[in-house]
Amino acid sequence: MRKYASRDNIILGATVLVALSCLVSRAWIQSLTIDEADTYLVFVARTTPSHWVPAANNHVLNSLLMRLFTTVFGPSAFTMRLPALLGGLLYITSVLAVVRHISGGLLLRWSLTVCLIFSPFVMDYLVAARGYGLAVGFLMGAVAIGVEHMTRAPAASVEHESLAFAFVSGLLALSFCANFSFAIADGSIGLAFFLWTWSSRGRAPIRQLIALTLPGAAVAILIVGPVVASWPTGELNWGAKSIAETCRSVMRASLFEPNPYFLNSWVHFCFEHVRRFLFPLLGVAVTWRLAIVIRGLGAVRSNTGYCSIGLASVSAGAAVATILVHVLLHRIWGVLLPLDRTALYLFPLFFLFAGSVASVGVSSRMGAASARAMTGMLLAFACYFLGCLRLTYFQEWEFDADVKNVYQKLVQYNRAVGLKRVAANWRYQTTLNCYRSFLPHGTLEDAAAGTAAGTYPKGFEWYVIYLPTDEAFVDSEKLTIVYHDSVTHVAIAIGSGLGSIPQ
Repeated sequence: MRKYASRDNIILGATVLVALSCLVSRAWIQSLTIDEADTYLVFVARTTPSHWVPAANNHVLNSLLMRLFTTVFGPSAFTMRLPALLGGLLYITSVLAVVRHISGGLLLRWSLTVCLIFSPFVMDYLVAARGYGLAVGFLMGAVAIGVEHMTRAPAASVEHESLAFAFVSGLLALSFCANFSFAIADGSIGLAFFLWTWSSRGRAPIRQLIALTLPGAAVAILIVGPVVASWPTGELNWGAKSIAETCRSVMRASLFEPNPYFLNSWVHFCFEHVRRFLFPLLGVAVTWRLAIVIRGLGAVRSNTGYCSIGLASVSAGAAVATILVHVLLHRIWGVLLPLDRTALYLFPLFFLFAGSVASVGVSSRMGAASARAMTGMLLAFACYFLGCLRLTYFQEWEFDADVKNVYQKLVQYNRAVGLKRVAANWRYQTTLNCYRSFLPHGTLEDAAAGTAAGTYPKGFEWYVIYLPTDEAFVDSEKLTIVYHDSVTHVAIAIGSGLGSIPQ
């Protein structure tokens, strides 16, 4: 048994190291994006303490840490992304800690580990210099401590239980400080752990409730209290109008783009056509498995079974409660529902639920068959996610993948022909100016902003444009394109009469 445990740890550990290598490589390689540049220029780089400004785009704890790292190590894309990488490290190690307590074979635990870590949806935000990586990392850290506490089940003392709840509370508060869109999910997870512990052990809840609330409240007040208290109306203007839209956005981001550079044409063709069936088939498998588990629940009493059922209850309960509270806020006050990145927490909660339900031991032929079906579906998702690995762009900001190269071209043109003034499409303007703030730029001035409608300020001879929307402008102004990236469709265009331009 020890031999197999050691083998399992080596395989899971190697998987985690591959994931960490991918995250670090992406943080080093990828161009900055418009949202990362906005965060740095508006909330981090200013000499004033702008990281305390109450704004939806300011993820306070992330901005604080970005200011710290860029001050100590100097500004760069990598140092801006260090807080997200720390969140990624915490998330990945927490996933490993949680999966370690789930019963079932290596194939199930490896598949679940890959699903939780290598999802293109999750991986993007473990790199991007925004608060989502820290938020989901602290959230998963809280889950890991809660699961560790579950494994001690009823033998744990009241003092140990209170300490565990205090740590869970603090981590969930840090998740909230990193990104306010996680607030309801964080509260729901804390409440779900409390209710599970109370219902399964029957202890007086007051001490545990205090341990679950006071430490988190103190952390939140210390870090973001004034920010929340002075929050302006009208800041929360991004979201969905229905739960169906929320779910579609999470599924779409999770299944985004198998990598044609990584997969051969036959495999890529299969991935493209199979992905539409993955979530429906997983839903069927989860429903079947859940029915089998509920039917045979009385026979599940091992410590691993207790942990798996507890984790399934907590993850499902937290996800359902989060959605219900958001729906209530939407119905009463018109608050928009989570969408794309603001629903990031739903992905790990759902797959934790699926993996923990799959791991519950049920002694019957149907129980074994449903467990194999669940493992097979998680393995299919794991293979798909591995086929989506990429190093050069984020799904949400794919149009910014070539901006660093564009900036270097502009500096080259500045040295060669004296380029100083440039107007840029809104997709690139902030990012170009962010690079200019810490990279050599000669006499190149800050880029002026074009509009979403494809118009640009007058008097400029150089333009950084987005061809799908700006072709009419190129034609009307008789511009010459001197650089064009065929993947992201960014281009550098110049007016007539500037002579030869170095390529």
